[in-house]
Amino acid sequence: MTESQKRQVREYYEKGYGYKRIAKVLNLSRDQIRWTIKSERLTRGMDIEPLKTEIQKTCIICGESFCSTSNNTKYCSKECKALARSKPNQPGMIPCKKCGSMFIPKEKIQVFCSARCRIENKKVQHNPIERFCKYCGEKIDGKYGRIFCSTKCGKAYRRSDRRYRLYPTDRFKEAVAIDKTVKLYTLIKRDNNECQICKCKCDLYDYIVTPSGAMIVGKKYPTIDHIIPCVLGGSHTWDNVQLACFECNSKKREYYDGKR
Repeated sequence: MTESQKRQVREYYEKGYGYKRIAKVLNLSRDQIRWTIKSERLTRGMDIEPLKTEIQKTCIICGESFCSTSNNTKYCSKECKALARSKPNQPGMIPCKKCGSMFIPKEKIQVFCSARCRIENKKVQHNPIERFCKYCGEKIDGKYGRIFCSTKCGKAYRRSDRRYRLYPTDRFKEAVAIDKTVKLYTLIKRDNNECQICKCKCDLYDYIVTPSGAMIVGKKYPTIDHIIPCVLGGSHTWDNVQLACFECNSKKREYYDGKR
């Protein structure tokens, strides 16, 4: 695009013409008009102000005046900046809170010489806590409440002590023998829907379902009770099971847990 065309574009644009109208008058493409206006940095009736205004400053090392677009610049060159770092007794210098090196802060609240010192200062000094593994007795660091030296010891402790509740499928793994024909409905027919511990009638519909789909059973809901618990070597067979209400089965479980 020639200088005369650029001048015409400038004149039409200041009058209020749009990109398409100027392109139609000068027989140019819309992208050419748009690029020209952007490159000339024109607005309606006035020129665009510069994006960054230069500020007149004085170097704190050599005393020479220089222009900068940043408010934090204090040195006229890299040599003056390196010289300021090499001389720790310059006015305005403070020691770093982390490493102790002298530096000139860019802000009043700055207390670290670099981002590395600021990040390292956030890391809390950990004081080791002396503890012993609950299973093997090995000395460990009780950081974050650790009580086992490894996951292997944790699993072995849970298997031996049974302090954590197990699901029925996991409890059946401890049984000597398992009969898959043992079902709740067939057990209800065999024991005439009567709890074999308190001799009361069980209620198969003593439960509620929450909006989330969870099932909450009541005290008289029928359950399968192992006469000899599977954890103590009992079997999941017909001769070792009986019908019990949920309340009695829970009390029996609490009794055996306290006994162990």
